[in-house]
Amino acid sequence: MRIGISARGLSVVSGGAKEYIKQLISHLIKIDSSGEYFVYFDSKSYLETFSAKNLTKVVIKFPSRIIWDHVLLPIRMQRDKIDVGFFPKNVIPYLGGFKKVVGILDLAYYMPELNAYRALDTLYMKTLIPGTIRRADKVITISANTKKDIFRFIKGTREEKIEVVHLAGSYTKNYGSNRKVRRIYSIGNSPYIFFAGSLSPRKNIQRTLRALARIKEQVPHNFVVTGGKSWKDSDIPGLVSKLGLKDRMIKLGFVEDRDMGNLFAEADMYLHPTLYEGFGMTILEAFAARCPVISSNVSSIPEVAGDAAILVDPYSVDEIAAAIIKLHENKKLRTDLVKKGLRRLKKFSWEKTAKETLNVINEVYDSSKK
Repeated sequence: MRIGISARGLSVVSGGAKEYIKQLISHLIKIDSSGEYFVYFDSKSYLETFSAKNLTKVVIKFPSRIIWDHVLLPIRMQRDKIDVGFFPKNVIPYLGGFKKVVGILDLAYYMPELNAYRALDTLYMKTLIPGTIRRADKVITISANTKKDIFRFIKGTREEKIEVVHLAGSYTKNYGSNRKVRRIYSIGNSPYIFFAGSLSPRKNIQRTLRALARIKEQVPHNFVVTGGKSWKDSDIPGLVSKLGLKDRMIKLGFVEDRDMGNLFAEADMYLHPTLYEGFGMTILEAFAARCPVISSNVSSIPEVAGDAAILVDPYSVDEIAAAIIKLHENKKLRTDLVKKGLRRLKKFSWEKTAKETLNVINEVYDSSKK
């Protein structure tokens, strides 16, 4: 079987979708030596990321993602005689006489109150996702919650078309505490609360900052934040100053993958009161680093975290603040959460993600032979 995979999503600077594509391809070519894999890139930057005897790497250069996704990619897949194409980022092309499987990562585009994505991205996805789900031979969602959202927003979707395949965490090989990262990122020796990811509205940074301001005299921690410039984050510096957190907040900007595990491990807690996630990969990264987690009781988070994190109403500043105090003051709770997190982590692996994805691809391929 010839399997084609769109890897255009690797071109973004960082994020869960990029990690998903990278890890999935790496593990698919490792576990499936009998399949012929064709991976399609939009630049040469990531060609060296993957290597296998059964892998063909193809670069298609074109500035327009619409033309790339819907014209050039399917034409090249057709030329390469692909049996099943896998499109891991929400949309499939109209062209191409081969079977198609799509990965739906989240449907935040349909929730305007989250203000999750830029207007053009939202329009693009809301225009194409319904047709993608109707035309795909199979749909993979990365959580049961995203599957539920499909039924909520895309009416008429058949349940048997959708398979849930969970993701895993990154940086799990690099979970040991290493104080060198404090020097590298000028964090200093004070204890800190960690916040990994963008500062876009759906990450709930404003309520998080208000919760921290409310308890800043009760905890000794600094607030360490990763992530570069984000969507709708221009008012954050002003809010930090207004709340009197300027001396307590350390913004690292972009952080290399190799350092993330140590940053989690050095933290006293990971604060993740997100408003919506398709999965919640960073929770597993914190578990691997033995870092206790405070997260949300909404969307996919309970599905990923189980009983291994403190889950709060992300719209309640009071609940976020109370959870920080509770975790700070209760050493036994921190120890228990770390143990539960390590147990919970065993339910997820990239090998499992790859195997379950391959099962879906095989099912689609076998159905074409009947």
